[in-house]
Amino acid sequence: MKISLNKLIVGFLISLSVVIFILTISNVYKKTVTMVNENNQLMAPLVEDKSVSLISECDENVSVYADKQMLMTILRNLTMNAIKFTPLEDDILVKISTGDKQGFIDVTIFDISIGLSNEDATKLFDEHIDISKIGPVSGKGTGLGLKVCKGFVVMNGGDIWAESDSKGCKFNFKLRSS
Repeated sequence: MKISLNKLIVGFLISLSVVIFILTISNVYKKTVTMVNENNQLMAPLVEDKSVSLISECDENVSVYADKQMLMTILRNLTMNAIKFTPLEDDILVKISTGDKQGFIDVTIFDISIGLSNEDATKLFDEHIDISKIGPVSGKGTGLGLKVCKGFVVMNGGDIWAESDSKGCKFNFKLRSS
């Protein structure tokens, strides 16, 4: 049985993340707008280099019950991916609102990119699929960050998925609200 190096690394990192999570979980009530602002400050040099706009739409009253470091990693990774795949001088939207499911918040990171087919978008978080071969820019990433994001979202009691069309990609996740 041949196991790819990528799958082995992903499995190891997810296992390591579970151990770290169990040992150091620090569920906190945190205003999401504060976390998005922190993330945007970290992303400022990348946004400036690429000449893209990072737009935030966050309900000021929404708080999340999740591990802060994991949530910051998720936001950072998904935002960096959006920057990577968004053409020069286009927009990236980070939106956080009260969820349609009671007790949860919705987070969406939407980039104006070349997009994927919906079929490919549903495969992005599948640990059995090598996503470096998916979509029109295959080879541009390994998908390792997306798999770590999925692990962190699930560990915090949430769900993550992607949607796409020819106008761009939406990465959505739900987490418990406080």
